[in-house]
Amino acid sequence: MNLFRKITLSSAPFYASLVVITSLAVFIGIFWAINEYQAYQESIANIKDNYRHQYEVRLQEEVANVVELIKYRRQQTELQVEMDIRERVQAAYTIASHNYRLFKDEKTLEELRWKIIELLRPMRWNNGRGYYFIGRVTSGVIDLFADEPY
Repeated sequence: MNLFRKITLSSAPFYASLVVITSLAVFIGIFWAINEYQAYQESIANIKDNYRHQYEVRLQEEVANVVELIKYRRQQTELQVEMDIRERVQAAYTIASHNYRLFKDEKTLEELRWKIIELLRPMRWNNGRGYYFIGRVTSGVIDLFADEPY
């Protein structure tokens, strides 16, 4: 309380200025701190958004690359399967035509057909999942059926 009693008329403007300047400094400091905090929060939000966007773009690129790889491998597999089937059909045709040429004069057409069917019946590939299918186009008769090879 002695502090307020010692204030004279000539020192009052000094103390008033000191209070005003201190108040302004505190107000400006608080305002600046709040402003910096908001800028910091916006900066963090921008960094998160940029990271998320870059991550999404990269993820989309990676997914597109994987899809392209799957398409490529599927295409390669289809080509390989087609080539394998062609080779198997050619092998069966070679066996059938060779047997036909060897025995066409000795056996009837039905006996030759039965012999070729029995030659091809036990043949398997692709871990037992691949086998021959024989049918007659003209009559629609199936001689060797894929679901029931025996």
